[in-house]
Amino acid sequence: MADYTAADLESWSYYQYPKLFMSSRSNAYLKNEFGDLIRDQNGQKIITHKIRETSSYAEMSDKAKALYMILFDRLCLSFKTNKSLLDSGVKKEHLDFLDENASTYIVFTNKEIMDRMDIRSENTVTKAKKELVNHGLLREKRMGMNKANRLYPQKIDGTKKITEWRDLETDEITDKFDHKGVRFYHVEKVVENAPLTGTVKNEAPKNTVPEPQKVQSIKPDYKSHENNDTNQYGSEDYFLAGVNHLFLTKTSVKELSKWGFYDAQKLQDIIFRTKRKVEETHKVVLDIAQEDRISGELWAEDLQFEIVKFNTAYRKLDTNTRQKKVNNPMGFFTKMMQNFWLAALTIQVQRSSYDEIPNARAFFRIHDKTLLQGYFEKFDKQILEKALLEVVNPSEKNVGLSILDRYNWQDGTYVWE
Repeated sequence: MADYTAADLESWSYYQYPKLFMSSRSNAYLKNEFGDLIRDQNGQKIITHKIRETSSYAEMSDKAKALYMILFDRLCLSFKTNKSLLDSGVKKEHLDFLDENASTYIVFTNKEIMDRMDIRSENTVTKAKKELVNHGLLREKRMGMNKANRLYPQKIDGTKKITEWRDLETDEITDKFDHKGVRFYHVEKVVENAPLTGTVKNEAPKNTVPEPQKVQSIKPDYKSHENNDTNQYGSEDYFLAGVNHLFLTKTSVKELSKWGFYDAQKLQDIIFRTKRKVEETHKVVLDIAQEDRISGELWAEDLQFEIVKFNTAYRKLDTNTRQKKVNNPMGFFTKMMQNFWLAALTIQVQRSSYDEIPNARAFFRIHDKTLLQGYFEKFDKQILEKALLEVVNPSEKNVGLSILDRYNWQDGTYVWE
């Protein structure tokens, strides 16, 4: 035996094996919003689910995969040959292995393939070629009697990559994502012995595995929770137990879970994504205030109020049309969270203008207001941006007072002097 050296890599020749021809497995670990691993009391990483990366190519036989590597190697040889001829002055129309459409092909008879792969049966070669054709990896053109067929190895399609999420205990597929990371398959996890929340007393949930559903067809089904539909309880429980909720309070998680697993996760992603967006947009403000980020833990109570308010707003009907006032809940919630985090950032970086935040929160609680409510009855973007401008440019302050100082919480007005 001998270890490889860098020189060995140049002197040896290898067939190239496409990664999409293989399936691989790994574990997904629990992380915080910054991508840092969260560990248990023993310092061990916490596994949330299994991940399997695969493609339809991985289903091919080993013979078909090996044949593609050999054909691709021969194709590379054709490219090199033609390049050498061009460099020596040969005109393009006189090149070998170039058809009338300027596509490069190879000539490789079944007998040559049998010898190269040490296969005794031509039928085995024919089957392997047919597999490649069926997977879109080979095009074969017949040239007539007593002439070898032209073979055109085809490009590997990266869009065929599929990522599967699998249950830790059963190894069953729960979710599938395409090459862009877009979920196109989801199966709700059925949790046994969960408490009932429906109106039908003493009725246990059906102990059946739901049919796989395409996610695109699933719409936010908040109505089912208004009617206390017990069919949704499993979906709620899966979200409550199986997702990293970070700084969200139990009440916030419960309110989100009413949308079912997929949409609850989507709403939660909006919360985290808009927070990061505000932090990135106003990094200068955070730097000046010597803050690393918006503290999610600090604003968890106020966030809970906003989530409850969102669910209430979605249930409201227009008095005239009797239709829901919020037609696009995801878009509505995104805008709502953008303003929320902007308001949270405004107070966090201006907190020197009032007592410590816990004291301020306790003060406003006496008046049945959250901390953000106390300073911003409505999250007016113009007011918020002016407050942030004062952090960047202190000269914008009026008589040395910040916008927060000028807010009169008793009558909900700003004092402009």
